[in-house]
Amino acid sequence: MKKLKTPLFIFFFFFLFNHSLCIDPWYETCVPKDCGDGLNITYPFFINGIQNSSCGYPGFNLTCNNSHSMINISGNQFIVKRINPKTHHIRLQNAAFLSNQTGSCPSRMIKNLTLGPNRFMIDKNATTQLVLITRCKNNNTVSKDMEKYRIRSCGNNNNNNSMEYVMVNNDGNLKQVRDGCDGEVVEMPVELGDGDTVVDGGNYIKVVEKGFVLTWKAADCGVCEESGGRCGFNVSTYSFRCFCADRPHKVKCQTENSHRVMIIISVTMGCLIIFALAIGVFLTRRAYKRQVVTYVDKSRELEDPSVYFGVSIFSYAELQDATNHFDSSRELGDGGFGTVYYGTLRDGREVAVKRLYEHNYKRVQQFMNEVEILTRSRDEIVLANMAINRIQRCALDELVDPFLASDPDTEKMTTSVAELAFRCLQFDSETRPTMTEVLEALKAIRVQESGDDVGNVTVKKPESPQPSPENEGAGTDYRVADHGDG
Repeated sequence: MKKLKTPLFIFFFFFLFNHSLCIDPWYETCVPKDCGDGLNITYPFFINGIQNSSCGYPGFNLTCNNSHSMINISGNQFIVKRINPKTHHIRLQNAAFLSNQTGSCPSRMIKNLTLGPNRFMIDKNATTQLVLITRCKNNNTVSKDMEKYRIRSCGNNNNNNSMEYVMVNNDGNLKQVRDGCDGEVVEMPVELGDGDTVVDGGNYIKVVEKGFVLTWKAADCGVCEESGGRCGFNVSTYSFRCFCADRPHKVKCQTENSHRVMIIISVTMGCLIIFALAIGVFLTRRAYKRQVVTYVDKSRELEDPSVYFGVSIFSYAELQDATNHFDSSRELGDGGFGTVYYGTLRDGREVAVKRLYEHNYKRVQQFMNEVEILTRSRDEIVLANMAINRIQRCALDELVDPFLASDPDTEKMTTSVAELAFRCLQFDSETRPTMTEVLEALKAIRVQESGDDVGNVTVKKPESPQPSPENEGAGTDYRVADHGDG
């Protein structure tokens, strides 16, 4: 487990490194900007072409013009003089009057200010409407007493329908002037000072230059800013967003404590995942090593003549040489599963080689059972111990009466009984005959009916083995029991 220290160190290093450097792009995008006038533009306002629209509220877009922050409301261009995010107040100044250097009529440059209910509102307690009356005739319709309200730079005495008058909407002379003019009336908000009791053609520009204040409606940004975030807006979902250094949030950024908790949770989860992966890799490698060891052991088992039931293991080519390619003249007899051949190994040992009948693969398990029985521990069964001992000492006459071999029928009957006995010793219960079947088989052997099936036990002598294929040296191993002591 000491090897896990390096991956854990690398994990912590990259986690903390990425955490310190990986700042959310939206947080960097919505950095406050200005047009050169020193006025920082933040939510709900944003500057077209400089800030992303998601950094502000829809309809609160500004532009930059000659180092001034400008906003267009109802077709009027206003210069933004001050923004107060806490009170939601914005002070505007009508740009038309400041750019009027030719002395043209102001009504030609401004329009009535119409405000929707969802964005801006006029503070009626601090704001008064300035009224521009147009197309007034140069005649006696308007009293000479009203001359002070006339805009001197607009029209002259020789041009009818070109004169304009200006006053506030609560002036007592408004009705008289309007009755003498047949043009439209344009209103614009202004903020009066303590000394501005009367507004007329001589001081209206001074009043207009003071500007006026509007109140805006938008989601409050105070909570987000206090948490260290920058406010924005998701246009697709039409919802407020608080852009934080880690990621966008709905209302505010996570506090330092909660941020630390998230780091601890993330690190803990990362450690658990790495630990689980390490255990998984360890178990997988151990299982793989076991498989490799098992495979190697099995391979060695085939090479070591002392591990598989104590029986020597030889290649197919060695057994071919020992039996002279399974020469029929070397046949010793037919067993239940194959033909037995006499063979001589290269070291001079004489062996009996039982060759499983070709295409008789269903008998492989029975064949292996026979090998196991022949090599079973000597203390396991006394009768088998005695029989194998006599066979190894070539004392067959102590097991079978030699005179029985003189009679072919008796020899065949003895072989059938021996085969039946081996079948009774099978490991798999499905391949062992029942006692009823054994009795029927013995009766059949007794009446010399060895070619018939009695029950499920066949005592029929197997056919002669098929000739060996020409490519018999394919590497298949055959197990043989030594016939002699050598």
